[in-house]
Amino acid sequence: MRDAHPEVRRLAAIASGNFRIQDSQGANDPKFIELVSMLQNYRSNSDAFGRAWALLALSNIADKQKVLFVIDLILNDGSGYHSSMGAASPTWRSEHEHHAINSLIKTLEKTPEELLVKTYALHALIAINSPESLGILLHYLHHIYALHDSRPSMWRYFMPHISLPQEAENVEDVIVYLAEQPKTSENYAHNRHLKALNEFLRKSYEAELSGEFFQLLRFLQLYDGDEYQRYLEQNPEQIRIMRIHEYVYASYLFWLISWPVCLLLTLIIIYGLLPMLKLSTPKGAQLPNARSNPAADSRHQRTAPAASIVPVKIIKQQ
Repeated sequence: MRDAHPEVRRLAAIASGNFRIQDSQGANDPKFIELVSMLQNYRSNSDAFGRAWALLALSNIADKQKVLFVIDLILNDGSGYHSSMGAASPTWRSEHEHHAINSLIKTLEKTPEELLVKTYALHALIAINSPESLGILLHYLHHIYALHDSRPSMWRYFMPHISLPQEAENVEDVIVYLAEQPKTSENYAHNRHLKALNEFLRKSYEAELSGEFFQLLRFLQLYDGDEYQRYLEQNPEQIRIMRIHEYVYASYLFWLISWPVCLLLTLIIIYGLLPMLKLSTPKGAQLPNARSNPAADSRHQRTAPAASIVPVKIIKQQ
């Protein structure tokens, strides 16, 4: 695994996933520790493919909690301590695992992971198929929006592949894939997914993140139509408030710029274009008072004005 040739390292990472080493909860797992070290050491060799295959090899570790924690670290650039997996990690980490993971966290905080490796981390997450998968995905989605300062809004309906970063598109694809998997009402993973979606819906509403709110609402509709209809019936006021917030957030800049432009165009049409057209007066329209202002009457523009009749008051003197 420490060979100087990158192809040898990649093949070693692939092969390590096939070794059936017995690993128990809380014990030093040599295979797990070695793969975590590969995720860190291969960065110095700029070997993104080696790190990607190491992540796929991690999915074969018997203790899935360890793997989910490392995937959460990779996706969120070392900030896994703020997720549910990060809170549970001290219960199983031994001294050697603690050292390997801390070294990986420090490296990720300095240099975030590449998009290629994060995409393979999503593949590993699908291969594990754990009840915690959706919670990790939603946490990663929030991390993407915070990092790129780009959140879904009404423009998401018109430009789905332009308005958000590629990382967010990849996460959405995985969430839709998980939603399409067969499930039953007694499925433990399905219930955990519903709980995670409702929790993030509540957080999005409290933080007034309307784009995320309606995005999560769409995910909820994909997972469970009955739960989605129940949410609509129980929270109509929340949806109405978030819809108004979404419209204002998405369109206030447009109206701020457009109303002066619209006013300018109106003035140009009224005082510039319409006089140039010289529109004739339609039939039945009221004509100007030719007696008081003959020049305003178009019928008498080429004729001399009629003599004005000035009334004279004659006073008889006695």
